[in-house]
Amino acid sequence: MNSPSLAPLAPNPSLVFFTCATGYYSNFVIPYVYFAALHNPGAKFEFIVNDADALRAKHAGALAWLETNLDAVVVLRDRPATKAKMENSLRFIVEPLTKADLVYIGDVDIMILDSIKEKHRKVFDAGLPYSNVVREGTKRLTGLHFTRYDSYYPLPEIDDLVANTVNDEELLYKIVERKGALFDQTQHKNNLVGRPVHGIHMSMNRFPFSAHAERVSWGMRYQDAKKMEALLQSDHFQEFNKFMHKGPAHIVLNLTFLCRGICSYGEEFFAANVRP
Repeated sequence: MNSPSLAPLAPNPSLVFFTCATGYYSNFVIPYVYFAALHNPGAKFEFIVNDADALRAKHAGALAWLETNLDAVVVLRDRPATKAKMENSLRFIVEPLTKADLVYIGDVDIMILDSIKEKHRKVFDAGLPYSNVVREGTKRLTGLHFTRYDSYYPLPEIDDLVANTVNDEELLYKIVERKGALFDQTQHKNNLVGRPVHGIHMSMNRFPFSAHAERVSWGMRYQDAKKMEALLQSDHFQEFNKFMHKGPAHIVLNLTFLCRGICSYGEEFFAANVRP
């Protein structure tokens, strides 16, 4: 396997967050944009949804607030007719309308708390095409893929991969491999950052806390809960909160209760009772 070698990034590369938010997950779009835009000024956003016009009308107030106060450009697009074994695979088999130097293809239920360009700068400056890792013992990249736009798009011919691959992470691996961008991560272990989560993963299919290595979870850290709790109490967020529809507001309310509870017990108690 050859390791692609690309030029270092420009001093301030453009960035687009691109993901799928169909069904109930459309409720995550507004808080996702708020936290990601707050920590990644100038970033653009694009979401695949079931009904773009309806969602745009439903969240018109919040979208206007985000554009005015965080300069967040949000593109909502209807779900294409493209077939996929898993809904999550859509984000990997559809090309975004929004062009940028970097594309973060992630999960809409992750509340971003970092400047992701800075966290992954050394990966791209080392000439690598993307920041992600292959899950140990598999041929699967993790479902959070931070890539140079030109290293992933335009997509190669993938109809056969889509038709024959069930798991979305396995499909991503095959697409990157076919694109010729897959690299041997053992050769670049000093530059790799790991799975690019960078926040609190509010998955509806996982436990809120880590219990043991064999159980998937939100993997919450005390420092993330503390940072989030402070943000949720800020005047800035409270002003934004007035414009949120009930669905997103309830998601954030759950997050508020959870983070406030963690912080009330303190870091020592949290560390002693939550096992990775």
